[in-house]
Amino acid sequence: MNDKVRFPPGLRASITLLITNCNCAPSRTEDGSTFFAVNSHQPWEGPVTWYEAHLHSEENWNVTGALFPGAPAVIQGHNEVLSWAFTVNDPDLTDIYVLEINPDNENQYLFDGNWLDFEIREVPIKVKLIGNLKVTVKQEALWSVFGPTIRQDHGAYAIRYSGFGRVDIFQQLVDLNKSANFEEWQTAMYSGALPTFNVGYADNQGNIYFLYNANLPIRAEGYQWDLYLPGTSSDVLWTEYLPPEKLPQVLNPPSGFIQNANSSPYTATVGEGNPDLDNFSITFGIEKYEINRALMMKELFVLDESISFEEFKEYKFNLQYHQDSDVAQAMEMLSDLSFKDTQLIEAQEFLANWDLGTGIENKETALGLMTMLFLSQNVEDFVGHMLARNEFSPLDVELAFTEAVEHMWDKFGKLDPEWGEVQRLQCGAVDVPMGGGPDVVRAAYSTMEENGQLIVNNGDGFVMLIAWRPDGSIESYSVHQFGSATIREESSHFDDQSELLANMELKPVWFEESDILENLEIEYTPWTSTYH
Repeated sequence: MNDKVRFPPGLRASITLLITNCNCAPSRTEDGSTFFAVNSHQPWEGPVTWYEAHLHSEENWNVTGALFPGAPAVIQGHNEVLSWAFTVNDPDLTDIYVLEINPDNENQYLFDGNWLDFEIREVPIKVKLIGNLKVTVKQEALWSVFGPTIRQDHGAYAIRYSGFGRVDIFQQLVDLNKSANFEEWQTAMYSGALPTFNVGYADNQGNIYFLYNANLPIRAEGYQWDLYLPGTSSDVLWTEYLPPEKLPQVLNPPSGFIQNANSSPYTATVGEGNPDLDNFSITFGIEKYEINRALMMKELFVLDESISFEEFKEYKFNLQYHQDSDVAQAMEMLSDLSFKDTQLIEAQEFLANWDLGTGIENKETALGLMTMLFLSQNVEDFVGHMLARNEFSPLDVELAFTEAVEHMWDKFGKLDPEWGEVQRLQCGAVDVPMGGGPDVVRAAYSTMEENGQLIVNNGDGFVMLIAWRPDGSIESYSVHQFGSATIREESSHFDDQSELLANMELKPVWFEESDILENLEIEYTPWTSTYH
């Protein structure tokens, strides 16, 4: 094996939107249904925490799913005929240019042989000092032909990024919410208002679809676009994007399934139907790597040609690291190390029995994932972003493993506590064991407490599984990491879904009015303070 392997992106602490979703067409399911999974990984608290809602109006709006506080439309979920969800992708959408400033005039920069004037504004910024005392300060704002520009002691830099100037993202979301068929939905996606994110789709007609959505700048070849660029020539000033119909995408592949897990769009499915890497310029910066969740989902679906909805649910809550995953490679690297310390030898022999599972009763998981946790903290060029792909060496693994062994003895007095003793879901009165781990399909990301326990605060949060039945009807089920009252601790619904999530269970989504009325707890009319 190689001396160095890439570090698993799932072991990153981040607030980035990270989702796994997957779709199975009628040809792949037991009864001809179409299955779709929304599985978002977001912080469990704060301004980018999902909450669940059902929006209905008399103007062709009937949609349920997840959204952030302040969003005017459902961001991911389903309406009466179709379903969709976004995932993070990581193309190169931003460029930084080094400008050459006129030595005789600091407000001019060189461009195509001419000195051009910056557009200069003063931006008033209100600063709160104490109590009601505020002061307004003015900050210089510069604009060049490339876009916004900043001065630094070491030079002036311009920034150009995809989608700047667009303010119609929310209109695009509303259009997605109200789409009545695939063509309308695709037209809304093709508008380009949302400059990034993959998107998965399934509908009641049996269509499944994956789009590597991005405003991909059409750039000149011959430049290294991921580094600083010379800002003196129009050769590096891009003005157009790749047309949306030419983006990487997969529609109804012969395999009958699509997985969408923050990995390469070139391997969204297996066999025919994947986008051809050779059709896309290296200047786009499109990902080529695969992570554990993508590897596991493809293996699970390939091995099952007749998937039931119950199996689909089991696959969504899969607890394994793949044999080709970075975690598995790190464990193989560890097995090749030679230790002299008897405690480390004992721990190495113990961890050699790990089956790479993350169930709550697994006794090797804690030492294995503690090793990966300390590895993520120790790697010199670790940048803390979920989609970063860093490298680690055998020495890195040795140091992390040594630290993990010391941690387990210090905090737990043993190497083999059950994983559920170490990793916990806590909310309100709920304190329960939780399986899964970073970059597992049943994703869990945690913070470490003083006592050594890991408290999950990210990963599987809002989960929705959808079955479009052969007759066009829909069944959907969901769960939230806490409950529908996400910030009202006095409510009985503040933590009433936490144990469901920990137990990998779902609740029915009542979408039809008759089901809603049958299960109604309270009815409220805005502006009247009337409850029923």
